[in-house]
Amino acid sequence: AAQRRREAAEHQRREEQEEAAQRRREDEEAERQQRENEEARLAAEREEEAESLKAWALRTMDAELEKLICSTGSLDELRRIALPFDEWLPEEVHPKHLGSWMVWCVHRLSLDDPTMEMLDFSGYEVPAPEVEPRILPKLLEALPRSTRLGRLLL
Repeated sequence: AAQRRREAAEHQRREEQEEAAQRRREDEEAERQQRENEEARLAAEREEEAESLKAWALRTMDAELEKLICSTGSLDELRRIALPFDEWLPEEVHPKHLGSWMVWCVHRLSLDDPTMEMLDFSGYEVPAPEVEPRILPKLLEALPRSTRLGRLLL
C-alpha cells in the first residue's frame, strides 16, 4: 500500500510538473504573440507615418505661388515675392509649406543663388518626378550649373 501511495504521489507530481511546463509554454507563446503583435503594430504605424510624409510635400503645395516662383528669371525677381515661409523651415515633421518651399529652394538653385551653400531636404520625402517635375528633375538639372552649393542633403 505504501508503494502504491508513493507511485500515486510520484504520478501526481509528474502530472503537476507536466501541467506547469504546459502553462509555461502557453505563457511563453502568449508573450511571443503579444511581442509580435506589438512589433506589427509599430511597423504599421511607421509605414503609415512614412506614407504621410511622402504625400506631405504634395499636400502643402500652393499652385499659384509655385507658378510665380518658377516664372522668375532672376534672383532679384525671386526675392521680391512675398513668401509664407522663411529660408529655413521649422524643424517639425509636417512643415506647413513644405512643397512650396522645396520648389522655391530648387528654383533658387537653378538661378545659381550665391547665398545657397546648402540644400537640405533630409527628413522629408521628395515627391516623385512624374508627380512633381519642379523639384527632383529640376534639381538634377540645376546641380551641374551650381557654383556655390557645397552640401546637398536628401
